[in-house]
Amino acid sequence: GIPISKRMQEFLKSYQGLKDGEVISRLLSHFSNGGFRYSLQPPPTNSLDDFFFQTKTGFCEHYAATMASLLRALKIPARVVVGFQGGTPSFLENYITVRGYDAHAWIEYYDRFAKRWRRVDPTAQVNADRLAQGGQSYLNQGTSWLWGS
Repeated sequence: GIPISKRMQEFLKSYQGLKDGEVISRLLSHFSNGGFRYSLQPPPTNSLDDFFFQTKTGFCEHYAATMASLLRALKIPARVVVGFQGGTPSFLENYITVRGYDAHAWIEYYDRFAKRWRRVDPTAQVNADRLAQGGQSYLNQGTSWLWGS
């Protein structure tokens, strides 16, 4: 695993001994109520601590990687999943167009009680609109720097 700083170890102390579901709920609540912001142009960070305690600004990969790292530090198996969320339905035919800006990352953690992987999306706690509207909403807001325009 990644090295965990003293500051992060101190933060995680209150999570030790909790059931996995309670850990998940509390971490999601922390993202929701901890002053975190969604941005496709976050400030640079050098560590997990920089993101989690200082800038608190990032996009889905930041939130997924952070939550997976915190769960792993608490001995809860977790993995980052990368795929697509959203798409544009065709008006003429029965298909959906999925573009690069529909790319998304979330996590899965292993529910040891149910013996299966469960999906959790920490980005939804920070910016539910990104998930409801898909990546097109950010392209429309002029954040097309990802596509060179």
